[in-house]
Amino acid sequence: MLRQYTKRFHKIIEKTASVAEKVHKNVASLPLEFIENASEGSPNEETKASIDNIKRMQDKTIGAIYKVVRSVNDQVGEIADGVIDEVEQSSVIPPEPDPEAATLKADADCLKEEIAALKAQKAANSKLKAEKAELEAEKALLEAELKAEEADA
Repeated sequence: MLRQYTKRFHKIIEKTASVAEKVHKNVASLPLEFIENASEGSPNEETKASIDNIKRMQDKTIGAIYKVVRSVNDQVGEIADGVIDEVEQSSVIPPEPDPEAATLKADADCLKEEIAALKAQKAANSKLKAEKAELEAEKALLEAELKAEEADA
């Protein structure tokens, strides 16, 4: 489970870095676009070449910054995986349970409860049968005594 969280965080940071990079490049290009559009008519070749050169440098610099962010994110992910591996191997926390094993255990627990209930019901039935047999014997004895008393009378 912990490993799943680290993978999720890695993906979130990766996507966030990509979005931030795009926004950063768009924001950085705004002043240059303003300069291009503010020139009377179209900018001369020298100005246009300078603006294009600045745009390339900005894109390279911004790209390099986010490349470092992604690299750090990858390294942190690798470190986290290593730590998780060590923790799992040292048995400080148990490894993630197998979902099928958990289902089988739950099924076995349910069966144990059903068996216990059936055993209790069987014991209660046996007790009731014994009690019924005793009562029938007592009834037969009382009926025999009554017949004997009636015969004597």
